[in-house]
Amino acid sequence: MVNNGRGSSHNCLMLEVTRTQSLTDFRQDPSKTLSRLKETGDFEVLMEDGQRQAVVMSPEAFDAMAADIEYLQHIRRLQEGIQQCRDGKSVEVNQAFEQMRQRLLQQFSYAEKPGK
Repeated sequence: MVNNGRGSSHNCLMLEVTRTQSLTDFRQDPSKTLSRLKETGDFEVLMEDGQRQAVVMSPEAFDAMAADIEYLQHIRRLQEGIQQCRDGKSVEVNQAFEQMRQRLLQQFSYAEKPGK
């Protein structure tokens, strides 16, 4: 489990690091690294004193990773919804629409009052 810094923890998929590079080498010739990443579509971890300092990737690799993350977030939300149904925390669709309608009516009636 990994804490995301926002108060919740989740399972984390760790990516296999296939290439590392010293931060110094990267600074000396960043275009070489960027060209390689564009060609391979991979990512590289930049290291300094044996510690990870940054991850560099092609825009395509970033877009693919972002799409995967979005997909996994949708799956997690669906799983949470299924669990809420199993726990009896769901309402019938007509009841949910009625609750939303009532909330909207309250908001609009509040907004229409003079002096507000």
